Amino acid sequence: MPRESRPWFRLYGEVLHDRKLAHVARMIGQPRALILGAWASILCLASGSPQRGALLVADGTPYQPDDLAQEIGLDPDLACALVAAFVTLDMLTLTGNTYVVTHWSDRQYESDLSTERSRRSRERSNQATSLQRPSAARATPPQSDPDTESDPDPDPDTDQSVVVSQTTDRTANTGPEMETVYLASDDLIYLIEKAVTDWDPTAEMEPAIQRAFDLWAQARIGESSMLAVTRRALAVTRKRISDNQLNTTHTLRYFFTTLENALQRKRRPKARTPPG
Repeated sequence: MPRESRPWFRLYGEVLHDRKLAHVARMIGQPRALILGAWASILCLASGSPQRGALLVADGTPYQPDDLAQEIGLDPDLACALVAAFVTLDMLTLTGNTYVVTHWSDRQYESDLSTERSRRSRERSNQATSLQRPSAARATPPQSDPDTESDPDPDPDTDQSVVVSQTTDRTANTGPEMETVYLASDDLIYLIEKAVTDWDPTAEMEPAIQRAFDLWAQARIGESSMLAVTRRALAVTRKRISDNQLNTTHTLRYFFTTLENALQRKRRPKARTPPG
């Protein structure tokens, strides 16, 4: 399957005061603004690469320092010094003959692709009846890592964070009634993608994400509650792995079973329509 293109990448505001960039500026005696511009240019090239995060002109053709000099618009000797400094500070890693942005996967989430996938899913389901629950949609990415954020478990009776999003939404079936709900959570997508990547890289990603959203819809709880239950299921699964009590071939299956059992205990009853 061809890689889905993405015309943008995440650039965090903290980069303006990044200590490593400041150190590079001192190492090679150049203004910090020049170093910042060069680093942003390298991130642009890595984002547009056939293998995101790697500095490749095309498949199998890596950028060399002279190529980077031309792309960025710097003197070749200065570009070589920059690349060497970035490698020294572990900002770039030389893998074989290819430079790779070291922490690319930690800062650029595959869940960022979910908007386009959700749009296609919504188009396929545009004849379905939707049940919409009002709330303010969050259009900005999370500031913390959804895999480690430690929120208290919200009360499902007061948690109203199930949203109809203008940026990322997904249809999910609530159960035998086949009532369609539009749900949105980039954090949940990220958690499921990480579980699949860590525990069963050969599994298809989209069905796993859809399964999690279906379980969420059936539970009829808010986003914060769903994320809290998912994090607990992940923690339980990791504990079983660390205790050598889980066959690695069954890890993802065990996680979903744990998640489903936890959600069944937490499920909010469907509101009944008063008679008459």
